[in-house]
Amino acid sequence: MKKTILRVAMSSLFLGFVTLSAAFLSSCDKDKDKERSEPISGSFPSKHPISGFFRVIKAEATLTPVEKTPQKDRSDYLCWEIVPGSEIHYSLIRDEEKVLQIYKERKMREDVTFYSVIGPFDTFGVYGLQAMTLSFTRDADHMVTDLSSQALLSYEHLYKTYYEREPLAPGAETMYYRFLANEVGPKTIREEASLASLTPKDLWWTFWGYYRRLPMGEFVLTPRDASAYLYLKKDAVDLTAGKLVLTFVRDEGNPVKVELPTK
Repeated sequence: MKKTILRVAMSSLFLGFVTLSAAFLSSCDKDKDKERSEPISGSFPSKHPISGFFRVIKAEATLTPVEKTPQKDRSDYLCWEIVPGSEIHYSLIRDEEKVLQIYKERKMREDVTFYSVIGPFDTFGVYGLQAMTLSFTRDADHMVTDLSSQALLSYEHLYKTYYEREPLAPGAETMYYRFLANEVGPKTIREEASLASLTPKDLWWTFWGYYRRLPMGEFVLTPRDASAYLYLKKDAVDLTAGKLVLTFVRDEGNPVKVELPTK
């Protein structure tokens, strides 16, 4: 009788263990499924991956061999890498309320969640550009020739790079990687247009950079290298007879001008 009771007890205990094990394994499977659908631990979600904006207050132009640019076959063109700059203290827009206002003004999407695996979003887009022009001033008589219709700007389109490099349905989630050569990530979307054809809305997406903190604690705005190139045919004008000037026309007046080197 005692042996029978013991067998029943052991059998019940075994069944209980099997039931608990099955429940535990099922729970683990559900947890794994749940983990698959959740972002990577430590990632940073945002519906506003373009986290700020900057005003152009200076610019640099570097004469660049065409073969090192996206349009390698343009041997009959001169090319310059164009890098606009800003100042941290008074020309950056980082206030969340103002950033959200710009999102609405530009009708930017706010229905997609981006997950950054490299820290909070720090991408800044350009703000306040109304036009860009290229002119040639002849030394002999100071005659100015507008070359804006002949000058081609090739640039990485900021908004399309985020929102059109892959289909993003409303409510979609997507991973983000900084678009640097030494980091894995999606390719940027590049477009090209003459300076004369670029509208203020087109110029919203032409230049961008990253707001970063240096090891010493100081913050800087780092423009994207190799992002924007300006092309002009070599025979457009006699470059030995004057100078080329690229002008950034801003909404606050006081345009930013930079002379393009020719050798």
